[in-house]
Amino acid sequence: MNPKDKIYWIKISFAIITALICGFFDMSGWYGLFFGLFMLLTAYYISLFLVRREIEEIGGVWTVFFTGLFTYIFLWLVIWSLIYTATIK
Repeated sequence: MNPKDKIYWIKISFAIITALICGFFDMSGWYGLFFGLFMLLTAYYISLFLVRREIEEIGGVWTVFFTGLFTYIFLWLVIWSLIYTATIK
């Protein structure tokens, strides 16, 4: 598995986990947004740790951050919205 694939899968996994936590713990508004951003930064640092030897091959630290960024945001928001809508009391 090449380093960019690892980064994508880490961010996809974190997006799903974050959306499940935000949805089932009724995080809404700013709490959910800040938790999602915190988990994005956590996924970024874990990605840096896992591909630390191949950073130059990938294209640098910014490439690690932007790889899978929009996938994370889209997947997190869609799953969070679906769960939040399904669990409205």
